[in-house]
Amino acid sequence: MDYQGEKNLLKLFLTGGGTNFELPNTEDEELEGRDATRRLRAQTAILSWQHIFPPRWLVATSAYERVVSDRLVGTSDPATPYGDGSRSTLTTGVKSDLTYARGGHTVKAGVNLALFRLRESFTFDERVHDDHHLATDVVLQPFHTVTDLSEFSFRGRDVGGQFSFYVQDHFSPFRNFTVDAGVRWDQLNLVESFAQVSPRVGVAYYVPRSRSVIHFAYDRLFTPPPLEWVVLASFLGNAPHDEED
Repeated sequence: MDYQGEKNLLKLFLTGGGTNFELPNTEDEELEGRDATRRLRAQTAILSWQHIFPPRWLVATSAYERVVSDRLVGTSDPATPYGDGSRSTLTTGVKSDLTYARGGHTVKAGVNLALFRLRESFTFDERVHDDHHLATDVVLQPFHTVTDLSEFSFRGRDVGGQFSFYVQDHFSPFRNFTVDAGVRWDQLNLVESFAQVSPRVGVAYYVPRSRSVIHFAYDRLFTPPPLEWVVLASFLGNAPHDEED
């Protein structure tokens, strides 16, 4: 939904959806009746406002919210490895950009503030059976998990945030030659803290005789870690494990 006036543009974007998965099995697991499933649900809301300050200023601001839930439903059979877990991720934030044009320069600066709330739980049982027989009297090899994990139960949560700021300029120092140069700073506090300064520059030269453009660009990109099971991954990567005899 949107509304457009002479100097203002207002937009509201809403979306939601869900997906159910049947998890793949090996032949042996299929014979055992393994029926683990996964359920994903997500919804997003973004409210955006854009205002023109004539003749040279433009401001664009957005408030956003996203909720993602992920549920792993454990198998009902008594033999194959069992896993049951759920996670819920809430992301909220505000992003604002300011654009100024004057004298051949188009300067743009922006800031992004985001808050993350993560809730995760997981129960795992490898359930290794060395002498398990099917109803058909077929003897199967022991079930082995793809990891060295032992039985565990986990429940955790974390709250963090991200702050980002950037400034850039688009200009032409001489005819047929344009430059885009800027720098961005990001800091993420979630499970651990990360910070990075990211320069970026792009140049383009137009060759009139051949009607072609030569491009060159360099940038450094900050990519935050995915939010899928990040608290559980931190637990598994740092929790002590009992030594086996």
